Amino acid sequence: MHGMAGINKVIFRDAYEKPVFARYRSLFPGLGFAAGYKVSQRIYKFGGQPVVKDYMTKNHAAFFEHSFGERNAKTMMHATAGSLIGIGEIALLPLDVLKIRAQTNPAAIAGKGVAHIFKTEGFALYRGAGWTAARNAPGSFALFGGSALAKEYIFQLEDYNSATFFQNFVASISGASASIIGTLFSLWCGA
Repeated sequence: MHGMAGINKVIFRDAYEKPVFARYRSLFPGLGFAAGYKVSQRIYKFGGQPVVKDYMTKNHAAFFEHSFGERNAKTMMHATAGSLIGIGEIALLPLDVLKIRAQTNPAAIAGKGVAHIFKTEGFALYRGAGWTAARNAPGSFALFGGSALAKEYIFQLEDYNSATFFQNFVASISGASASIIGTLFSLWCGA
């Protein structure tokens, strides 16, 4: 095969004769699971952390103030709430496992519905949950703690919810940077 047909066969493999959209989709196996996982993860993480933080503020503020001082208590509650939410993210692990399977061995799950896969696989979809929780706990602690730290110490905000777009932008970069640095540090230390 020569010309465009040959190029299409090399790029799209078995999907080279399919319509354009189907050919394009064949380049991204597992995209549906990946999108479902990432969207669910963001909703859970950024929607759940404030709920846990509010619970901690209502029920455990005195402990945090006694342990970390009045000024640091709010930052530590944000970070701890983020860490707890990060650990709970393992509930979404099956979507990530299915994404990886769709990318590495699409034939193994082809034609099977999600409910059927969950029924047959069961808890095997949670393999690696311990490592995921161990990775997410410090990463989410640093992410939310770094963000709160920026709002507290750079912008001196009393109410973090009153942050402007720019302040939230800088706080997000601070949190993301803290999370990355924390991850690199744990890799460097051999954790």
